[in-house]
Amino acid sequence: NLVGLTALAQTELPQPVGFASLLLGYSKPHDLDSRLGYGAEIGLRMPNQVTAFGYFLASAAKQNNVDANVSHYGVGGDYKFDQLMGLRVGGSLGMVNESTYSAAFSFGPHLAWDYDLAPNLTLGIEPILMFDTGTRSGSTLYVLATGRFLF
Repeated sequence: NLVGLTALAQTELPQPVGFASLLLGYSKPHDLDSRLGYGAEIGLRMPNQVTAFGYFLASAAKQNNVDANVSHYGVGGDYKFDQLMGLRVGGSLGMVNESTYSAAFSFGPHLAWDYDLAPNLTLGIEPILMFDTGTRSGSTLYVLATGRFLF
C-alpha cells in the first residue's frame, strides 16, 4: 500500500542522545590509601538504551611523601533498565597509569543509577571496579557521584 509506505517513510526515528558527565567521590587503588576520585565521560545513548562512551578517571595523593597518582582511561558501554528506575549495568576497557609504574591494560564492570532532574540533566551514583594488569596488578574501586548533561 503506497499510502502506508509514504507514512512509514515520514515517521521520525529516535535519534541518539549525546551526553557529558562529571564524576566526583571516593577511590581506593590497590595497595594505596583511599582518596578523592574524579573523572569525566562523554558518549552517546542510543534509542535502544545502550550507551557507548569514553572515560577518564583519576585520583591523586601522596603516600609516604611520594606522589601516588592513578588514572584510568578508555572506552565503555552499558545498558539502561528503564523498568528499574535508571539502573545501568556495563563495563569498561582501557589503560591504567600510575605515577611509579608504566601504562598497562585495565578492564572492569560498573553499575550506575541515574535520577532525572530535568529532561537533559541527571544526578546519580556510579560504583566502578577496574582490574589492572601489568607491573601493578590489582584493582581500583571508585564510588562516584555523577552529574550528566544530555545534549
